Amino acid sequence: MKIRPCSTGSWSLLNNPIIINMKYHMKFLALVFSMMAAISSYSQKEDYVWMLGGGVNIPDTQYTLLVMDFKIGLPTFSNTYLQYPEMEAPTNTSIANASGNLVCYTNGISIYNANHEIIENGADLHSPTSFPGGYTAVQGGILLPFPDNIGKYMLLSCNDIHFYHDGWLTPGCYPTTYTIIDMNENNGAGKTLEKNIPINFDTLLYGQYLGIQHGNGRDYWTIGAPTYDSNKFYKYLIDPTGIKLHDTQEIGLNINPGLGQGAISPNGENIGYYEWFGIAGISSNVSIDLYHFDRCSGELSDHTQIIYPGLQAPGGIAFSPNSRFVYTPAWDKIYQFDLWATDIPASRITVAEYDGFLDERGLPTRFYQPKLAPDGKIYITVSNVNSRYLHVIDQPDSLGVACNVLQHHIQMPTYHDAYMPNHPVTRLGKMVGSPCDTILSSSVEVKPDLLKFELHPNPASSFVEINCELPIGKTATWQLYSAAGQLAKQLKLTNGGQNLVSLEGLPNGLYVYKITYDDKAVRHGKLVIART
Repeated sequence: MKIRPCSTGSWSLLNNPIIINMKYHMKFLALVFSMMAAISSYSQKEDYVWMLGGGVNIPDTQYTLLVMDFKIGLPTFSNTYLQYPEMEAPTNTSIANASGNLVCYTNGISIYNANHEIIENGADLHSPTSFPGGYTAVQGGILLPFPDNIGKYMLLSCNDIHFYHDGWLTPGCYPTTYTIIDMNENNGAGKTLEKNIPINFDTLLYGQYLGIQHGNGRDYWTIGAPTYDSNKFYKYLIDPTGIKLHDTQEIGLNINPGLGQGAISPNGENIGYYEWFGIAGISSNVSIDLYHFDRCSGELSDHTQIIYPGLQAPGGIAFSPNSRFVYTPAWDKIYQFDLWATDIPASRITVAEYDGFLDERGLPTRFYQPKLAPDGKIYITVSNVNSRYLHVIDQPDSLGVACNVLQHHIQMPTYHDAYMPNHPVTRLGKMVGSPCDTILSSSVEVKPDLLKFELHPNPASSFVEINCELPIGKTATWQLYSAAGQLAKQLKLTNGGQNLVSLEGLPNGLYVYKITYDDKAVRHGKLVIART
């Protein structure tokens, strides 16, 4: 898999009166489409709340549920010392609304609302007796929005099975199931409508369910890890009608079976897995598997597998905010790989080595699972023990040690186990102009009967006229952006009237407009300014 940076030469086109040079046309459109996707999805904050912590059966209040919140930028911690549900197990997924407020979460055993109460019919997803600390599959569940069903969510998970694989007693997932949650029920307290409905009866790797917004900006893909010692992936599609197994795909080399972590890059173009199998310090092996992903078709391509004889430690994987770098913490080292490199395996740089720091109990604070946060930093848990510390990669978009790994940088109020919560990648929006740009309305758009809109002329020279119909008492805002993403014009729209916008002073070229209604980006499009 080879991913190269875009040429900076196309930026000079932004000063040209009219774009007619086809040599640069596709690069320019790619830039515009990326900007439009970012504009349309700005309010999606499903991953702004992380549920961390230990369990209710431990009398020490430092082993309780902890809420890590990113609404104000830097993380804040709350619910300290309150005996809420056990979140010490690897299955941990939550979802927030467009404002970044917690909606619901699960430890794989029960589904809880924002008040930390079990929602109606939300108990016993798995046996609390068999899994007293929560379901033990790493990334064994993922919550996703139910498209075009505001307040409804889909939980993809699996049941537990153990079998012998190459002489090892091995955990697996069988069958894969889905659960439908309606948080509109019971005055917002929530209700489970359908629970543990089987959708796939093959035995897969133990968890590692990933989710990402479809290229149409409305639906969602979820990807299940392969079966053991295979290269066969399972891809599920969630649309307004529900969830279905879309297809399977065999690609590249087999993934080594084991416990690990999967991740999807923020731009939605790459998927990575860190797989570890064995006994730490005695006999184990690790593989890092990278794939290109097409959000329209769901196709995987360009498999790169990285195996180092000396890399035999538990760990995880995360992508940088610019999607260029892959980070793999592995026990006492953190590695960085460059996806823009000609030879990705050879691009490995050691960006940190464990400094020997011990916590207040005298226990080591080595590296384990990383996760990219909404604030653009990567947070890393401590391996093998409950810990109050998190490591931080402060500048993950930087090459090499300039990424600035801050060891044991955050001391949390309570202890947390070694596993990160699992969230889908949602801040992507529609791939405008792509083959899957066919949805007229989506979960981030107002239905046509709620917002009728006309803009003309287009192309324009000196002005544009905007006509819209809004519900009584409602307002909307129209914003025009240059191809560089700079705000060029802004207008508060009035209901049913003529809204004239002067284009005086704006150079010729392609612009992108956005309409915001009820704090949501509900419509966007292109405007060409062309003067003779």
